Amino acid sequence: PTKEPSEVSTPIPTKKPSETPPTPTPVATLSPEDFYEGIMSNSFDAILDVRTQGEWNAGHIPNATFVNNLGSQTSIPEELMACKGVCNTIVVYCASGARAGLAINLLLEKGFQGTIYNGLGVSNWMDAGYDLVTTPSVATVCQDNNNNLGAQATTRSENFPCRQESNDDETDPTSDSVTASFMYPVFFTVCWTTVLFLLL
Repeated sequence: PTKEPSEVSTPIPTKKPSETPPTPTPVATLSPEDFYEGIMSNSFDAILDVRTQGEWNAGHIPNATFVNNLGSQTSIPEELMACKGVCNTIVVYCASGARAGLAINLLLEKGFQGTIYNGLGVSNWMDAGYDLVTTPSVATVCQDNNNNLGAQATTRSENFPCRQESNDDETDPTSDSVTASFMYPVFFTVCWTTVLFLLL
């Protein structure tokens, strides 16, 4: 009689639980109106255009710095590293806001600590009635000033909570009264001395 082969139990592979993707940090968005007002009031240290070269050449938002396809990169360009400080305010935009969101996630992953806004896209900008420009890419304020306070922070300190404003230019409100209290006795003394001299 032939021996039947024994059944070999095959372990059933267990399915590993899928890893939950990290939840992106919520980032505030700017309406075109707030974006425009911020540009006019010089409230931003960096305005990053993260679209393609062709899109940039066709027109961009004023005062923008071109960073080609930042959302699809794995590292931050060296010229932006000075903007990592907590005192910087950065706006990132693309065509509609989606690629700007990817770029912002990269900035946060790389340790950028300042205030970062999603400026949506040029489509929103133009729909609101604002024009695009074809000026050259500008250097960021934080790129020009490595102390991360912004080259023009003295004119917009409300946007820089880290900045300690100097009071050197402010006059002491008590200085006038102190000067007056000192000068009046001297004045009267000189006057009486002159009168007595003339009488003699």
